[in-house]
Formats: sequence, structure tokens, C-alpha cells
Amino acid sequence: MASLMRHYDKASKPIACRSRGPSASEIKPLGTRATVDTIELFFRRPPEGLRTRIESILGSRIQIKRCVDKTGYQWGVRVIINRPTLVVLPVLAHFLRRDKWSRTMRVDVAVDFSMASEAAMEALAEFLIQHLVLKWRSARAEKTHVGSTVYWADQCRSRNLAMYLKGKNIFRLELRFLRTKAVRRARLNDLTKLDGVNPFELMNHHLRLLRFKPHFVQRAIQRTVQQERLRQLGNRQNCRRTRLLEAFSDRYQARIPNRMQHIFRSIDMQLLLSRRGVDRHIEKLPLELLSIPTELSWARTP
Repeated sequence: MASLMRHYDKASKPIACRSRGPSASEIKPLGTRATVDTIELFFRRPPEGLRTRIESILGSRIQIKRCVDKTGYQWGVRVIINRPTLVVLPVLAHFLRRDKWSRTMRVDVAVDFSMASEAAMEALAEFLIQHLVLKWRSARAEKTHVGSTVYWADQCRSRNLAMYLKGKNIFRLELRFLRTKAVRRARLNDLTKLDGVNPFELMNHHLRLLRFKPHFVQRAIQRTVQQERLRQLGNRQNCRRTRLLEAFSDRYQARIPNRMQHIFRSIDMQLLLSRRGVDRHIEKLPLELLSIPTELSWARTP
């Protein structure tokens, strides 16, 4: 138990925990919706008519930003399309085929969770912050909190997972592929086939849902209670105990199980795995618990 306690990082940002864990009904979303939130394309030079044609289909502005290195040399431009529609995908693929230097350099796949109440939304968000793990993350990647947004792999240039509030009782879990190679490995580079992507399979491939085995938690609590009991018995033999001290000791021992459960609920599984790796005390939960859809939803063309 002492080795486990050493991995409880009190210096990290605390996670709000209640006196009990969330029930199955509290973390069960009322509805889920999977979408492609952002697509970024790279061009040496913007093709003629790119902006006007895409904006006429989307009915909204797109961003075109310069790709400049530290010396100030411009390698090309990034074309950023937010909330793409199904109709615009063949047009984007057409522009990519016209330029041999063009690439799909970023694709964000998001899942929106609609909850019954704000309390249920907070319960599921806390559950995911503690139990959800991003696979194959960089050794430098760290989980960070920026305002109300949580990033699973900060300082990672190829992939990241972000969670943030989207609306009333709605929050978003967004898997971001940030480099051309990462997009290609995820098989998202062919925009004409993007509609056939299964978001559940994609999330299940890149994410894991882990927790401590319940019987391990129970044994750890029982062992701690027993050790404290033996320590108190030894103290009784070595010193005179007053009635007030006995009452304080009884209250302290009675609260040990709750304190132990609070510690287990405060341990970040991704942080723990980064330091210790997977051991026999950790089990995998099925990602089906989150009801992630198997098909993407697309915005309507105006």
C-alpha cells in the first residue's frame, strides 16, 4: 500500500471527488453525437478559387494561415475548415489531387455527450478524467488543465485528446490528429472515405478505460484498517489513554475507509501508468459504457 501512496501526486491539479463514486446511471449519457470538428490542409500555394468555392458550399469563412519556420521562411499555408459538411469533402479532395505537395495535416474527431443534468455531466467528466488513458503517448506528454479544458497529451505534436464544455449539460471529447503522419496512420487522409469512418472503432483503438480492481481496493482498505488497529493496540500498552483520546482514536479509525476510497478516486490512471505501467491490480473497462456512436454526423449544407 505504501508504494501506491507514493504515486498519489498531491502537487498535481486536484480532481474534484465526492464521498462516493458515480453510479452507472450518473455516467450514462442521454445521447451521443460524433462529428468531424476540424480539417486542416497544407498547400505550397493556395489553389485558385479555393476560398470562394469552399466558402460558398459551407456558408461560412475558412482560415488560411502562413506556415513559417523560426527563420521566417514560409513553407506554405494551412487551410483550416471548421465543421465541414459532407458536400465539401469531394471538393477538398479535388484540390488535394491537383497539387502533389498538398497534404491533409490535421483531422479532429469529436464526440458530444448530452447528460440529464449538470451533476450528471460533472460525474461523467470526472470519471473520464480519472479513468481514460490515451495510448502510445509521448514520454514528454502530460495531462494539463487550461481553464475548463483538459488536455491528455500536452507537448505531444502528433496526437492529443481534449475535453471541454460544449453547451448546457453537454461536453465534448475530441481526439486530435495533428500531423500528416498521424492522420495517415489513422487512415483519415483520404477525405472521400471520411464518411465511412467508425468513430467508436477509432476511439477504441486510441483510448483505454482503466480502473483499479474492486477486490484490490477492498483488500487495501482492510489491510490499512488492520494495520491501524494493531498500532493502536501497541500504543495502549505503552501509554495511559484518556477517554477523550479513546473517542478521538475511534473516530479516526472509523474514517479510514472513506479516506482510502477518496485517495483511490483521486489517482489519475494515466499518470499512474506513466510511472508504474500496467500491473495486475488494474483492469480494462469496455468503451461501450460511453455509448459512442458507430457513424459520423454531418452538418447540413446551407
